[in-house]
Amino acid sequence: MRVSIGIDSHKSTLAAAAVDELGKVLSIEVFDNDCVGHGALLEWRRSLEGEVRIGVECSGSYGQPIASVLVTAGEDVFEVPANLSHREARRQNRGKSDPIDAVAIARVVGRGDALPRPKVGQTFEDLKLLSDHYDHLKRLRTQLANRIHKHLMIVCPGYEKKIGSLTAEKTRKLVMTMLRGDRSVRAELVRRNVKELRRLDAEMKALRTQITAASPLPGPH
Repeated sequence: MRVSIGIDSHKSTLAAAAVDELGKVLSIEVFDNDCVGHGALLEWRRSLEGEVRIGVECSGSYGQPIASVLVTAGEDVFEVPANLSHREARRQNRGKSDPIDAVAIARVVGRGDALPRPKVGQTFEDLKLLSDHYDHLKRLRTQLANRIHKHLMIVCPGYEKKIGSLTAEKTRKLVMTMLRGDRSVRAELVRRNVKELRRLDAEMKALRTQITAASPLPGPH
């Protein structure tokens, strides 16, 4: 018998469902998303007889730890994209809950679609951490540029017609020149924010270099 398991991962819990070849539910369990829960889930999986394929949704975030445990244990593990499981859950038309979502994930696996393998291992985890931090810095830079813009609209009305994007160093130099001699609190805040923008740019540049260095080299074509 072929058994398909779906795992719906969340910050604190893992909902797991097993279905047979016809999509009939064999078992549904909920485990803690921690080391003890991972061990219990693996024991539950081993209690199921037959050829087992496992699908994990969010294997790049909350599901990453259990995906790593399962891959290390030699299980046949796949990443199930959220759009596929959501489509299957809507088709079931049985409302929404973690166990129902786990059943939907299991049925996607059971269809035998060409699913990607989860990206697990220290290299991929490190890359995700670096990429997430880079995105965080990028959002901070946008917020800072917006703050500078609001101040400049008052200190230098119409400034945007004279200079370009605040994310460009050339523009920042022009801003600093425009504020030369202005000792108001608002002008001083702009100068501090421009300095912080430069610091963020330097950190983002260093992060891009680190991400490039950590990325696995592409294999031969």
